[in-house]
Amino acid sequence: MNNAVARCVLCILWMALLVRPVSAAPFTADSVYSLPPMRLSNQDGKEFSWDALAGQTRLLGMFYASCQEVCPYEITAIKALEDELQRLHKPLLPVVLISLDPKDDQKALQMEAAMHHLQAPGFQVVRIVDGDTGLLGGVLGISWRLIAPRQYVHKSLLTLVDATGHIVLQEESIRLKEPLFRQQLFALLQQ
Repeated sequence: MNNAVARCVLCILWMALLVRPVSAAPFTADSVYSLPPMRLSNQDGKEFSWDALAGQTRLLGMFYASCQEVCPYEITAIKALEDELQRLHKPLLPVVLISLDPKDDQKALQMEAAMHHLQAPGFQVVRIVDGDTGLLGGVLGISWRLIAPRQYVHKSLLTLVDATGHIVLQEESIRLKEPLFRQQLFALLQQ
């Protein structure tokens, strides 16, 4: 009888090791973190899961490293927003820009981060290592199409999500400097 109980306990412990831990607070269907599992890699080569970004309000967007027009403007506008937050003594807003060209941007993320002085974890440029880039783009409202090798036409939309991954504000990056957007953003960050 003792051997049977011991074997049963060992079996239960073994199964517990094999089962993926369930989050204490699963994401609702309308959370950006409720997507199928994805692995990302940032400019420092650090890999993490998409849902590991939960827990903080953050700004999300998509870009590609060889972009010569909108993407550099987007990064500059976000950095100006960060500067303003610092001047106003407000907490910095963590930023994650996801590559819409994960295969070609594999080596370019580090150069992009160095060129714009982006430091993880506060400002991460990432690529999806394992997962569906198109699905994530769809959830964030960002579409793109390839027009030539390493050249895309794409929507430049930034999304503010709360700690649970619910979209609370979206705006085109070209409008980041507009007073109404900043007023809305600062009001949301006060909550």
